[in-house]
Amino acid sequence: MEQIAAEALPKLNTFSGRNLANLVWSYATAQHRDLRLCQNMVQECCTRMSELGPQELPITLSSFAAISY
Repeated sequence: MEQIAAEALPKLNTFSGRNLANLVWSYATAQHRDLRLCQNMVQECCTRMSELGPQELPITLSSFAAISY
C-alpha cells in the first residue's frame, strides 16, 4: 500500500473525482491509513469538491470515516 501511495501522491491532481473516491475507498477496504496520502487527498477533494458527484462524495466521506481519518 505504501508503494501505491508513493505513486499516487504526485499524480492526485490528475485524478478524476471518481478516481479520488476509488483510491480512498480501496484504502478503507484494506483498513490501511496512510496519513500523508490522506492529508493530500483531503486537500485535493476540498479543492475539487464540484467534481465529486452524488456517488463519489458519500463514498469518499464514508471511506475516510472507516479508516478513522
